[in-house]
Amino acid sequence: MIRPKRKSTKKVLRPAFLYKSDLLEGGLEFYGKEFLEYLQIRNYSKSTIISMGENLGFFFTWAMERGLEFPQDIAKSVVESYQKYLYR
Repeated sequence: MIRPKRKSTKKVLRPAFLYKSDLLEGGLEFYGKEFLEYLQIRNYSKSTIISMGENLGFFFTWAMERGLEFPQDIAKSVVESYQKYLYR
């Protein structure tokens, strides 16, 4: 007997940066939105795009709390600090 697929009850988080109309051109959120649109054009699954958007949103929030708004502000040491933040 084949069971019908169940719809997920997991609440989907939507990153706030996707809904901003005044994104700073050249900023992290601007490029994050561009990246997610690229994934959509390349036919990535909806769940992959949502997951990546959530993860980017968490990173962008963390970075902006530290005054890091542009890609050129992100160095290897910043990524290492974020990894430490995630695992503490």
